[in-house]
Amino acid sequence: MLNNHQALKVQAVNWQETNSILSSIRRTVFIEEQGVAEHEEWDTEDEHAQHFIVYLNNQPIGCARLLASGQIGRFAILAEHRNQGFGQQLLRHIAKHAWEAKRINTLFLHAQLCALGFYQKLGFCEYGDVFLDAGIEHKSMGFSLFTEGAATQNNALKLFGNSVLRFEDRENALNALLLCIANARKEVRIYSSKLDHSLYGDSQFIEKLSQIARHNRNSEIKVLLQNSRPLHGKRHPLIELAQRLPSKIQVRITARTVDPTETACITADRKQIVFFNNEDALKGFLNLNGQLEVKNRIEEFDYIWQKQSETDPNLQRLSL
Repeated sequence: MLNNHQALKVQAVNWQETNSILSSIRRTVFIEEQGVAEHEEWDTEDEHAQHFIVYLNNQPIGCARLLASGQIGRFAILAEHRNQGFGQQLLRHIAKHAWEAKRINTLFLHAQLCALGFYQKLGFCEYGDVFLDAGIEHKSMGFSLFTEGAATQNNALKLFGNSVLRFEDRENALNALLLCIANARKEVRIYSSKLDHSLYGDSQFIEKLSQIARHNRNSEIKVLLQNSRPLHGKRHPLIELAQRLPSKIQVRITARTVDPTETACITADRKQIVFFNNEDALKGFLNLNGQLEVKNRIEEFDYIWQKQSETDPNLQRLSL
């Protein structure tokens, strides 16, 4: 654990500029400590991989690499710095980088048997048989934010914890929405300018909202629109779901002048939040454990809902 006098930093680097630091750490850990042969340690993947270095008080103490396939490897912390949480922070940084910069939602690695518990605590699952790699027993392990097409929030919480995951494209914006409501049981609030069809009309998103509405007698889904006119005369899966389940899903529009710079967000069960800094550009962040942020957004939402919103008859009629 870090004390008040320690500063930890994880930096994404490339091989060309930092190979001397990376090679020194890996030589110490793998070749000298674990007896891995030189020819097995070095390969051509290094030149193309995304590398990471852990610095403690500006001194390098660990490293790892991430391949385009999603494979994490060459994960090493110098012996004197192990069992202090530095490895967890390195792995979390790699996973966050994979999500934000590489659009990678599935990770895998080959773990030494003595390290299985370390990875399991962070949401990785083992699979396959034990095998030898450089003369050391290993097992394959994997981590995925989506299993059989469904978002798996429990794994995400183990790995990302309180981390804020940023997105700036449609694919990750949708993934963020799916993760946000993956474990929701009772409350979902959506505040949006126009209910982007590719996000809020996505079949997985609609199916999950339908499950929440149908499977919990006390569930409540509220949709607050800044502008409903673009939806008039058009079919939208979320609006149609609300029309079929009016007692569980309510849709209202703001009855006030909306600031063009006003943000959008979705909250779930007073804990998870997707916040759009710019909804049109699909830029924002996901926080799966942001109770304080969610509390503030819910208070704003509920005030507008109760004091400054109204129904739109054009959205209450079922489309034929």
